[in-house]
Amino acid sequence: MLSLPGEAHLSQGIRILVVEDDADIRQSIASILTEEGYEVRVARDGQEALDELFREGADLPALIIFDLLMPRLDGWQLAELLKSYAKTSRIPLIIVSAYAERAPEGITILGKPMNRDDLLNLVREKSGPRAVASLS
Repeated sequence: MLSLPGEAHLSQGIRILVVEDDADIRQSIASILTEEGYEVRVARDGQEALDELFREGADLPALIIFDLLMPRLDGWQLAELLKSYAKTSRIPLIIVSAYAERAPEGITILGKPMNRDDLLNLVREKSGPRAVASLS
């Protein structure tokens, strides 16, 4: 995918947390985002994501992308917990799943198998300058 001149810098420094138990899918999403200039962290399940988010000194991501079917703490539980904590309640969430038909209000769904352009368009929309400014 070609970027327009000046477009790549818009993603520079924007942190995204990818939560996915399938290593291949996790790596694929992380690679796509890293190639576009995003700073990506990964977690293998919802519990690992919470541990990362609440680690002392951790910077919050501008966006969290996660699967629904994961061990220990699934995506539905993760979303509920993220929305319940003041620290994480305003972070935009994107579910990437083959099984979700409807998401709770304020959460976006991207179906699997996912399309690279659809992923990037959603990420830009949810983590763009106005979205990031609203987190401050």
